[in-house]
Order: sequence, then structure tokens, then C-alpha cells
Amino acid sequence: MRQATPLSMLLLATLIASCTSDPNTKAQQASAVDVEDAHQQQQIENIDVAKNQQLDQIDRTTGDLKEKTEANTLPPSSEQRAKAPTEVRATRQIFDADSQGRLQKANVRLDAAWRKLQLAGPYRIPNSVFDQINAATRLRSGIAKDLEREKTLTNDRWPDESKRIHARLDELESMVDDIASKADNLSD
Repeated sequence: MRQATPLSMLLLATLIASCTSDPNTKAQQASAVDVEDAHQQQQIENIDVAKNQQLDQIDRTTGDLKEKTEANTLPPSSEQRAKAPTEVRATRQIFDADSQGRLQKANVRLDAAWRKLQLAGPYRIPNSVFDQINAATRLRSGIAKDLEREKTLTNDRWPDESKRIHARLDELESMVDDIASKADNLSD
């Protein structure tokens, strides 16, 4: 039987020490994840408040324009023509506020998931998750560009484009949900 040398004992002790996990490190990581979750929730609440303020402003502006239109005694056909642009403008502003809010929330959730994945460690993250994050980031950038372009569309093209943007936002939210659940699983 071979006798263990001091060097082999030192290597074995080092290996055992590196394999055991430090409970303080896990507690710090769990605490960091909890702080990130609270921060993410606060950001989402701030986005909701800002969106509601925008919608209230749109309602006030639209109401003022309707009152001015009704105060003028226009013939019925002129009155209908005056109301139509106001309603279209309000609809587009509501769509823009809603879409921007959804995009910002997806952005916050994607960033939070990425931070959780970084805490889990780069070697625990499958390549498929990296691919999903890259795809979600590209989709997010594309939607942001579409929302900027949407502001310049004519009224006849706007309904189709708004439906397409909403479908892409649904796809992004689904991707972010999937990434967030994988990040939660890896950080456990």
C-alpha cells in the first residue's frame, strides 16, 4: 500500500475545499437576487405610473379638443371631419404609450434575467439561453425602430402596422418570460 505524500494530501485538501460551497457566498447571491427582484418590480411600477400619466394627459387633451369642436357650431359633416383626426390622434397616442410601456417592461425583465444568469456563472448557462437572449435583444431593437417609424405612417397604413407591432411585442414578452424562467431555474 502506498503512503500519501504531504503534497498529495495538500492537493486533496484543496480539491475538497474548492468542491464544498461557501454558505456565505450563496446567501450573498440570494440576497443580490432578492434586491434585483425588488428593483425590477419598482421599475415596472414606475413604468406603469408613467404610462397612466400619459394616458390621462391624452384623455385631457382629447377632451379639450372635443369641447372646442363642439363649442364651434359646425355643420354636421364638418363636425364629423373635425372629430375624426382628434380620435385618430388619441388612438395613436394611446397605442404609442401602451407599446412603449410594454417594451420598457420587457427591457427591464430581460436585463434582470441577464443579471440573474450572470450570478449563476457563465459555465452554467446553456448556449441556447445565450441565443435566446441575443434573439430577444434583436427583436427589442427592431420593435423600438418600428415604434419610431410608426409615428410617421399615414392613417391608412397605421392599423396594419400597429397590429404587427403588437404581435411582435407579444413574441418578445413570451421570449422574455422563457428566459426569465430559465434564469430563475439556474439561480436556484
